[in-house]
Amino acid sequence: MGPEIRCRTTNSKGVAAPMEMAIIGGGFSAKAIKQALNEYGVTPTLHSRSTGFDVLQDDAISR
Repeated sequence: MGPEIRCRTTNSKGVAAPMEMAIIGGGFSAKAIKQALNEYGVTPTLHSRSTGFDVLQDDAISR
């Protein structure tokens, strides 16, 4: 049995809203995590050195 994923967000009016999530890292595990999150209605984005993301620089707010 794998990990249980529960994702639910609401906007200021209490209406269900889509959730976005950043996955830091690459490779097979990141792609598997992205696929699992997609199945739960989450919109994940992958950030790794190969996508131009510098994990040593705090630039996440600018994305």
